[in-house]
Amino acid sequence: MNIESILNFLIPVGVIFFFGAAMYKALREPIDKMIGGIMSLFGKKKQQQAYDNPYLPDDRFAYYPKY
Repeated sequence: MNIESILNFLIPVGVIFFFGAAMYKALREPIDKMIGGIMSLFGKKKQQQAYDNPYLPDDRFAYYPKY
């Protein structure tokens, strides 16, 4: 394994990584909204189940200072 074969692998990987990072930096808000929308589709069922559980304590919804 010589240096040319290593560079033939590392240079394209580096270019793809930095191009992806630059695109994410430019399109961060739309990408985050899309991922948040997808996660909310799967997360609604879990969140609803947590609120419907009658065995959870009610004090998790309010702040009571401890003296």
